[in-house]
Amino acid sequence: MAQPEEPNSQSQCERRVLVINDQEDVAGQLRTRYPDWDIRVSETYLSAIADLSEQPVGAIFAYVDSSDTELDKAVAGLRDAAGSDARLLLCCRADAEPATRAALDSGADDYLICPLRADEVEAALASQRDSDGTPASIPPASIDELKSLGEIVSRLDAPPDSFLASLADLLRTAFGARSAGVVVEGAAATSGGGVSEPVMTEPLTHDGKAIGHVALGPPVSTSGDTFDRSKLAHYARLIGHLITAASDHRRYHDLAYTDELSGLPNRRYLLEFLSGLIERTRTDGTTVTLLMFDVDYFKRYNDTYGHDAGDEIIRGCGELFRRNCREHDVVTRYGGDEFAVVFWDKGRTREPGSQHPSELLPIIERFRRSLKDHRFAGISMAEGSRLTISGGLASFPTDASSVEELITRADEALLLAKREGKNRICIGGKNG
Repeated sequence: MAQPEEPNSQSQCERRVLVINDQEDVAGQLRTRYPDWDIRVSETYLSAIADLSEQPVGAIFAYVDSSDTELDKAVAGLRDAAGSDARLLLCCRADAEPATRAALDSGADDYLICPLRADEVEAALASQRDSDGTPASIPPASIDELKSLGEIVSRLDAPPDSFLASLADLLRTAFGARSAGVVVEGAAATSGGGVSEPVMTEPLTHDGKAIGHVALGPPVSTSGDTFDRSKLAHYARLIGHLITAASDHRRYHDLAYTDELSGLPNRRYLLEFLSGLIERTRTDGTTVTLLMFDVDYFKRYNDTYGHDAGDEIIRGCGELFRRNCREHDVVTRYGGDEFAVVFWDKGRTREPGSQHPSELLPIIERFRRSLKDHRFAGISMAEGSRLTISGGLASFPTDASSVEELITRADEALLLAKREGKNRICIGGKNG
């Protein structure tokens, strides 16, 4: 009986793919793209090595988590188990890119940043390793490049201007250019000066849409006047992923620290902000004063006019206080109808003997007058005109020695204001 022809056997093997640690649904994306392929999934690198000993594959897609501590060993083990003919491709999110790229030296052929792009998958599957074992599709990275990448990934929460500047610095370092620039949806950053006459540019895209471009000025070295186009295309894709990751990081951060109803910073933000602020005041001699206040008879308004009217009161109180306090003071929603306002001294040391809470009473009084005159939707004019608050003030370091104690003292003063008849502010047990 005739044996099957070798080309058929090889073709069948090439269509067999193993996906490892599939946290980004790589298998699902591949099945959609290649419905006639045999695509299997292994949960761990160790189980994948066992699978490979039983049946060879044409390609391996191994997901890399940023917490992997022995990635080099895992990649080397996969390469030994898969043999030299299988394509070993690493997949990662942008924050794991530096470690993933470094792992190419352990035997991986290429790496892809999730979510996968069809053209990048095609290129990674088609490209071959050079004679010295270096992946043809990924240009080698210097130690300085990898160090810069690691620093950028650790600063996804940096201000957008600063983050773009660090990406421009990375480009200039990676290509040895006199200048480099990154332009994204109207924002721009340069490194080494402006790039008025770029030697080479590459578009930045997200979800198939152009969002900007990167540009290189002339090389520092006079030995050549051109750059590697494929390397710049790779960096453009990487920078696009990093910009998206930074944008997502800022969006998730804002969601975590913002009260959905009022749009004000929430309790989590208040605690972190106060912690940093109080550490600063321990050394610079400034004062931090916390006002805790709530709306008098809020439950009555809520029950009488409905929750929509109650929500309008919450939003209105936050907005009115924001208008009446100083720009750098922080107004937060603490919970329910309770608010917390942080008054602090920006950029100056307080004079000995000054009375911080007393100096802030005019600000609070302006808010109380605004609140009394404000018309809230869903509440009759007569009732709305009588809306009042009760509050309590406490200061660090005069009344408290920690964030927790400062909140407790301000809350105690608020409760005192309630007991004494509402519509008043108490300062360390005194009425205001």
